[in-house]
Amino acid sequence: MWAQILEQLLHILSQWIYWMVQLAQEDWFPYFSFAWLLVGVIYEVVQNMPSLRALHRLFSYPVIDAHCASPESETNPATYADSGSFVVLLYPREFLEQVACRLIGFFSFDTYRKIYGFLRAIPERIYPFSEANVQSTFLSILFAIFLALFAYGDTIAIANGLSALGLIRGELPEALLYYERAVAAASFFAIIVGFFVLIETFAYVPPSDETASSPKPVIDVRTPEMARLMRGLSFIVVIIGIWVAALLGVGRIQALGIWENNPVVNFLVQFGINVLTLVNGILAAALVFTDGIRGLRIILSLALWLVIGALALVALFMYLGIRVAAFGFDVAWRLVLMVLIVLFFIFFRPPMALWHLIYSPFKAALSLFGPGSNKAKSEPTIKANTEEKTRSEE
Repeated sequence: MWAQILEQLLHILSQWIYWMVQLAQEDWFPYFSFAWLLVGVIYEVVQNMPSLRALHRLFSYPVIDAHCASPESETNPATYADSGSFVVLLYPREFLEQVACRLIGFFSFDTYRKIYGFLRAIPERIYPFSEANVQSTFLSILFAIFLALFAYGDTIAIANGLSALGLIRGELPEALLYYERAVAAASFFAIIVGFFVLIETFAYVPPSDETASSPKPVIDVRTPEMARLMRGLSFIVVIIGIWVAALLGVGRIQALGIWENNPVVNFLVQFGINVLTLVNGILAAALVFTDGIRGLRIILSLALWLVIGALALVALFMYLGIRVAAFGFDVAWRLVLMVLIVLFFIFFRPPMALWHLIYSPFKAALSLFGPGSNKAKSEPTIKANTEEKTRSEE
């Protein structure tokens, strides 16, 4: 139904445009248009120019969200009534300001300042990012990566060992079938981490013997006992890692046929790959566990910082989008109303002037001979009789 109504309206509009184009081609049309507009202008002046005042009022309104920035400057409702009922009804300025202020109020700069303060507080609360411990922070993140690598390698080694013993039903996931990753983690990466921790623990100086020039380890070493424990554990990790790497080399030599197969050597190679790999991976994970957890905490804080920052950017874009949308809608609606006022003046002011010219004599006659005229005539008579009666009583 609505589609048919719209189609009929479009058809009427097209026919009207075609009719106006045909009229515009006539020779008398410019003179008629001039006279038509002149009548409208004269009537507009006689009526104290309501259309021009309405256009001026629409053009002089401030930005739609100017009232939101300074709510203490209350809007005077009488200001909107000056432009006439037509503009007041079609351009409810007070209502539009309230809607815009409510929408913009959801996202204020106070909220952004709080978000910014929270973003600055997250890294400092989790682990302070100062110039003195930037290296320690970076190392903690690196140890968190190594901890995840060793945990993944240990999971592969344990899962494959249980599967070989028949303690796991079904097939292993594809991510746990790459046993070479567990071997690489327990040999190459374990040797690197073990050597680094071993060197750092030798740089540890007890607080009682510490001086200004004493080297300070970047890993978490709190007591001399802990330093000795980490030194011994890192030494074991390095030795086992080198042993596993050496056994892998021996196995490679046998596989190439350079060295004859030997049951004892085969056993040692398998022992290194299946046993020492698992043991060294667990020891390496324990070695970096403390700093790895701290690094994981830093990574989570950075992830939280990024998420909140992204949400703050989204909120900022929404805030700017709402302001632009409110401003754009207000300007567009004002332009539409201005066009409607101009069209109303062109097409309806001259007929209204003619109607006023025709109706005015009849209106004057009705005021003379209508019911109100008798009342107007009787009022002086009643007043004179009352005064005469008052004088006679005196």
